[in-house]
Amino acid sequence: MASFYIFTWLGYKQILGWPSAQEIPNDFRLVWVSIDEPDKFTKSEGKIYFWLRYQDDVGIPIGKPRSFSLV
Repeated sequence: MASFYIFTWLGYKQILGWPSAQEIPNDFRLVWVSIDEPDKFTKSEGKIYFWLRYQDDVGIPIGKPRSFSLV
């Protein structure tokens, strides 16, 4: 039963809009960038968040923006 909850949560994270760690697509339109700089005091790594829209073959943005993160 516990494994059901784990798999449900992992699938649900995709719906919530958490940033994807997948590779950024080749053709996209940049919507927004947010930068979290590293903090030496808390020893937290910095991250860069991108909100992108995929583009079709002609270069027109399609779909809703998708969030990606880079460490």
